[in-house]
Amino acid sequence: MNSYCDAVSAGTLLYDFLIGETIENKYFLEELIAEDHSSALYSATVFLQSQPIATRAIKLMPVHTYPGQERIQLKELQMGLSLQHPNLISYNTIGKYSLSLHNYCCDFYYADIPFTDYDLQDHFEYNHTLDRQDILTIITDVAKALEFLHKKSLTHGNLQPENIRWCEQEQIWKVAHVGLDDDPSGMLVYLAPEAFTRCQKLGPKADIWALGILTYLLLTGEVPYGATTEVGVIDDISHCRLTLPEILPAPFDALIRGCLAENIQDRWTAQEVLAAVEHQAGSAYPISA
Repeated sequence: MNSYCDAVSAGTLLYDFLIGETIENKYFLEELIAEDHSSALYSATVFLQSQPIATRAIKLMPVHTYPGQERIQLKELQMGLSLQHPNLISYNTIGKYSLSLHNYCCDFYYADIPFTDYDLQDHFEYNHTLDRQDILTIITDVAKALEFLHKKSLTHGNLQPENIRWCEQEQIWKVAHVGLDDDPSGMLVYLAPEAFTRCQKLGPKADIWALGILTYLLLTGEVPYGATTEVGVIDDISHCRLTLPEILPAPFDALIRGCLAENIQDRWTAQEVLAAVEHQAGSAYPISA
């Protein structure tokens, strides 16, 4: 493996250099949307017989230099291809492609995924406050995705605003980056108490805790912890020390308390979250189709 690919695998590639590349003579990479240590996401124009026909998002993952890690990459791609649900960002096509750049060659996995316009973090920061209907729409769409995953005995494991994206074309919120295992991997404030107090792997109820924290954040603009340091927040979470008001507006009061139950057995399911929204609205799953 050459030094360029080693740098890619270490996450040091300047992904800007790939703008303007064409994958499989089909996907022209237009703009770098996001990047992290393991992948990059681009907006891309799809060409058919040299004619532009659509705008998609293309995820590029440099093939890892270690076989064990490469298997994890393949598992992620195959999972993204197999999990098809309106409220999940699923992969339409996956493949492997070699790119030559600056006299080096490197292998990438790529995935063709639906184009989304922005994430929930951007939406929240732009609007500052969200109205009740907007929050219910978000929670309903996320809960539908979790219900689908949990019925398959899968845990998302990294539910946070950056992983919830709005698709203007479909008028729906979609959940991205389904986790490959049950180990805690999300942002600290969204981790459930059992992430710090239990030896076994986390399960679907950890996603429900994250949904409760997310709902409280969207409603109040804050997380329900009094501590201001990382160590203090961990202590608050592990002891389920929450700073919730005595009462919150319906249906958020019951929903948040149900999602943030310390006892895992008492914690709500995704179906119960949807039922609470349904009861409030008066019709089954009414917020978005």
